[in-house]
Amino acid sequence: MYKSLCSILLMLLGTIHIAAQPDDVLMREQIDEYLIEARRGDPEAQYNLGLCYIHGNGVDMSYEEAAKWLEKAAKQGHADAQYNLGVSYLKGQGVRQDYTEAVKWFSLAANKGNVDAMYNLATSYMNGEGTEQNIEQAIALYEQASAKGHVKAQRVLGDCYFFGMGIPKDFEKAVEWYTLAAENGDADTQYELGFMYFTGNGVEKHDEMAVFWFRKAAEQGNAFAQYMLGSCLEKGQGTTQNLEEAALWYEKAAKQGHSEAQEKIRSTYPPSLYGGGE
Repeated sequence: MYKSLCSILLMLLGTIHIAAQPDDVLMREQIDEYLIEARRGDPEAQYNLGLCYIHGNGVDMSYEEAAKWLEKAAKQGHADAQYNLGVSYLKGQGVRQDYTEAVKWFSLAANKGNVDAMYNLATSYMNGEGTEQNIEQAIALYEQASAKGHVKAQRVLGDCYFFGMGIPKDFEKAVEWYTLAAENGDADTQYELGFMYFTGNGVEKHDEMAVFWFRKAAEQGNAFAQYMLGSCLEKGQGTTQNLEEAALWYEKAAKQGHSEAQEKIRSTYPPSLYGGGE
């Protein structure tokens, strides 16, 4: 009876409003709780409210509101809020872009152990943005972040050792950091490590290891790795030759705009030959 009455009322009003889902109701209740506690000065609630405004969870997305609440929490020493406020200043989201202010908040958060802040602060020192360039300090911060498992820091540290940026070239250490980042799932590093093994640049040439890392990266959608995996499969280099699978990887790379893969598909592997093109 109640359901029928509701249906009649909706028809009379001429507009159908979709009822809030239970998750939406719970989120709204959570926002209300955050707001009450945030206004009382609770830094954790202020931080959570700031994140809600960043992502539009339970509220309309607003970088300005996010920055306002993040700053309140940051000024009370909340490390994650300090980091996110630094990002706001770095990107100019909700506040005027200010690299110096970003560095200030990254420094505070990094001193409290925030790994993302360490990485961003290191990058600021490396590029001389918001502070004087200090490569030695950048390397030290990348090492701290890397030791705590920050994958991007591990990759950059590998680059520093490989290219000799701020430290002497050391291919062995470069490979150590690249391998750690690759094992932690970074697709770009997996491709780069695969290419090092493929060419023997910085490591002993090892086709099987090259294919291993190309496949890891290719499965995560890296177009360059997809092309290289296709090439290895086509030639039987480092793996058993498999023309059909090679064509499928070429097609995946081609769909992402890889020009050499597109040429392969046009000239050598038209879809009709291997059942692709779906």
